[in-house]
Amino acid sequence: MAGRGDALIAPGGPMVAEVNDWPAFLRTADDDAVLQALRLHGRTRRPLGSPAFIERMEVKVGRTLRPGKPGPKPRSCLPCELPPT
Repeated sequence: MAGRGDALIAPGGPMVAEVNDWPAFLRTADDDAVLQALRLHGRTRRPLGSPAFIERMEVKVGRTLRPGKPGPKPRSCLPCELPPT
């Protein structure tokens, strides 16, 4: 690889174990289902992966990454909103 290096695919990087032959991998045809999933998750900004992977990422970043319940969040009951007793 000429030019600037990439930490993801550098020797010892996290992607090295995932793909043995990068030139061959990059020459393979695109899978339409994979591209559709990547586009959907790119639009929603949600991670793409197995439930176990997403759980590990939630632990790493310290927040929920899975979609929540749709709709507005319920209002919290503030002291000023309580009915008089």
